[in-house]
Order: sequence, then C-alpha cells, then structure tokens
Amino acid sequence: MTTLRVRLAAPFDATAASAWWRAGDDGRVIDRGVGPPSQWPAGDRVEVAVAAGDVRIATLALPPMNDARRSAAAAFALEDQLAAPSGSSHLRVSAPASPGGPTVARIVDRSTLEWLDSRRPVIGRVVAEPDLVPQDGAWHWCIDGGGRGFVRRSDGSAFAAGPETDAGLPAELTAALAQARRAQGRTPLRIVVDGAVSPERLAAWSQAHGASFVRGTPWSLEQVPTRAWAAAPDLRDELASTQDRASESVARRFAPALWLAVA
Repeated sequence: MTTLRVRLAAPFDATAASAWWRAGDDGRVIDRGVGPPSQWPAGDRVEVAVAAGDVRIATLALPPMNDARRSAAAAFALEDQLAAPSGSSHLRVSAPASPGGPTVARIVDRSTLEWLDSRRPVIGRVVAEPDLVPQDGAWHWCIDGGGRGFVRRSDGSAFAAGPETDAGLPAELTAALAQARRAQGRTPLRIVVDGAVSPERLAAWSQAHGASFVRGTPWSLEQVPTRAWAAAPDLRDELASTQDRASESVARRFAPALWLAVA
C-alpha cells in the first residue's frame, strides 16, 4: 500500500507544480517529483499539506463552551483580522488540548479546500503544514531549502516567515519576539531552528534577543512520520456546515425583501 503526499505550491494555483512523494507502509519514500496535479502519480491513499504561507493559525483564549458556540465565538473574535472578503475564508477550530488551554483556529482559503475536496481520487487528509511540527514546549522556526519558512509557537499558533537577513532574523520573527516580550515580560526560552544554520549565527541571535536559539533538524515534510499526518486536524472539517450557515445567513438577510416583492 502506498501513500501519495503533496505539499501544495504557495500561493496555491491549481495549475502550478507542487512537490510530491510516495511512501510505503514502512514510511520509506519510494519516489518523488514535482509537477502539476495532472501529473501526480497514483497512490492507494492521498494526503495533502497546505503550505504555511497559505494558512494562518491563531490561538484564542475562550471560556469553556460547546463546539458549536466555540466556532461562532472564534469567528467573531477573528472577524476584524480577516483580510479576505467574508465567505472566502474557511475557519477550522480545534477545542483546547487541555482544560484552560487556548482554542486553535486555522484560517485557509475556502476555494482551495473546495478544489481539493472535489478531486478524484478522493484525498484522504488535507492538513496545514505547521500542524506537522511536533509540539514540545519550544518555538520551532522551520526553514525550507529556499531559505523561507514559518514559525510554530509553543501554543500551537503559526505564521509564515521570510528568509533570514544579513541584519538578523526575518522581520516576522523579530516582531513576534517583541510581541512576546510585551505580553510575557520575556522572550521564549527556547527556539529550535529547523534548518541549516551555523553555530555562530545561533549564538549571535541568542545574545541579541535574550532567547536560546538551538539547532534542530532541517525541515522536511518527507521526514514527518505517518502518525503526525494522522493526528493533524483535517482542514476540510465543517466545510459543508459553514457553507450551509453562510447560505442560511444570506437567506435570512434577504427574506424580508423577498416577501415584500411577492406581496
């Protein structure tokens, strides 16, 4: 049995080439390539990762509530932060992993998910790339072969980050560290850099930002174990129900005008 896994190109384009690889039951990569969806090979199962640059993961401090109320509360809390027009984004909300923990909200383009959901053969899972990073109490700065990447914070939130500069860290990471200092009074104690970075740069960053930058394992989706793919939330969950709610909202909005027109 083989599993075809794909990391979508970012920004997503249904005709763009994406990196793909096939793995056997033991997790070993059988073959790999880069190509548009029409050239993806067959697999007994298909799993897709939406690139970090095309998904935003935020955490929210919400009081205890049921799943339906939690999704509505998260949508309300994030409404003024969504750059896309209403209805063009899909919100995938996860309950806190522990009592008192944060609610995790993933924001992704709805049309991307709808395109993936209509693919045949059926795609088994659609996950966010940052959700495949282990949560071990540290921030992880994952750098791909092109120097760009993303940061997943210890609370589960994540953001895309540009390449490091001669002057220091990517602007996005520098801003996040400053925000952490304001909110917590200190920077994160440990930032694992999953990329090819020299010890000298790690030491320089640690001294400049007051955090412990340590070298991890260069980021590669091919090395992510099957259990991590299985544990990551499927971004398509509740996609149909949110579409129904949007349709109902539009119907309620125009119902009075419709009745007047009929009268």
